Amino acid sequence: MKIFFLFSGPFGEQIINTVSLGGLGQQVSGAYELRPEQILVPEGDVPGPDSLFENPERYIPADFPETGADLLIVLGVHGHLSDLIPCIARRLNVRSVLYPIDDRDTIPEARKTITDELTEMGVHVEFPEPFCSLSRSSDPLIGEFLKFFGRPVFGVSTDISSGQINRVEVLRDTPCGSASCIAGKLAGADTNDLDSLSRFCYDEQHNDEAENYCLAEMDPRYPLMQEAGDLLKDALFEGCSLTSTKGTILSFLERSGETGVEDLAMQVVGLPSGKGTSGCVTRRAFDLYLRELEEEHRIVITAQNTVKLA
Repeated sequence: MKIFFLFSGPFGEQIINTVSLGGLGQQVSGAYELRPEQILVPEGDVPGPDSLFENPERYIPADFPETGADLLIVLGVHGHLSDLIPCIARRLNVRSVLYPIDDRDTIPEARKTITDELTEMGVHVEFPEPFCSLSRSSDPLIGEFLKFFGRPVFGVSTDISSGQINRVEVLRDTPCGSASCIAGKLAGADTNDLDSLSRFCYDEQHNDEAENYCLAEMDPRYPLMQEAGDLLKDALFEGCSLTSTKGTILSFLERSGETGVEDLAMQVVGLPSGKGTSGCVTRRAFDLYLRELEEEHRIVITAQNTVKLA
């Protein structure tokens, strides 16, 4: 598998470094930084997104490399430039595109059009939001990428008598590398103190003094970094055989029976970790976990917007 990165800014640079140093360096066929100021207006065209939409091929930079790849990964590119993606995918002759969204500025303005164009070309495309929410794919190339990077997976060894963490193995790293960074600091942590363990995950995940930290957008209106923190914390809890947010959801439904989705969210979102329970900070993570539990046939979401065990 050959991977090509189309990127912009520190977000893209950090992920390229993590992927290249974390097991897939030999598969990287190239990288190109694409910024709005690089897009020159061809003679006779009127500047603006409409002209790019109408004839995107003419706006591919002249120095774009002549290379090939199987998987195109788009990182941090401004949403105004998203119309170039099908043309670039065609030029690279890729079979799959990963287009993660970790900031509102990177949301493709014509997502449906891009998807339709790529699909018509026979190219599979996915838009994980945030990147580290990606945990499964029907596409074999993205599946190959997921052997190394995506939603984090930890293998944790603990002392049976004390509950202290002895060793943490990162079975799948986050694309930004924050999972590996945190794993190296967990030796000696107490798995009996769920609140402290949880706080450590959230604090270190966006610790800008760390070598690798989450660069997703941190905004109450679009809390991608906070959701990434939920995913990382729950991955660690699962690795320690502790109750994750999914486990809390199932336990609540076992006790209460069929419950309204909004009532369930009130019980789980914002629930502090402790006394055998674990919630999530964001509603985004809660909704993601509900979708996954439904896909796993462990719960049923009814037409009346209630939830019950399957």
